[in-house]
Amino acid sequence: MVLQAALSVWLARLGGTRDIVVATPVAGRDLAEVEPLIGFFLNTVLLRTPVAPDASFEQVLALSKEIALQALEHQQYPFEQLIE
Repeated sequence: MVLQAALSVWLARLGGTRDIVVATPVAGRDLAEVEPLIGFFLNTVLLRTPVAPDASFEQVLALSKEIALQALEHQQYPFEQLIE
C-alpha cells in the first residue's frame, strides 16, 4: 500500500492531475472452494485514488489503504466487465 500511495502521488505530480487510477493484480483466492484447487485465479482491480495537492503523504497513504481494502472486497468482479 505504501508503494501504491507513492506511485499515486508521483503520477499526480507528474501528470498534473488529482485523480489517479492504477490497475493491480489480486490473487483471486478469497473463496473457500478454490483453496484446494491448483490453477491461475488472478484478477485485476482498479485503485482510483484522488490526490489533493495539499494532502500529506500520510493522508494519501491512509486513503490508499482504505481504497485497496475496498477493492479487495470486490475482487471477484471480472475486470473485463468493469472496463466495458
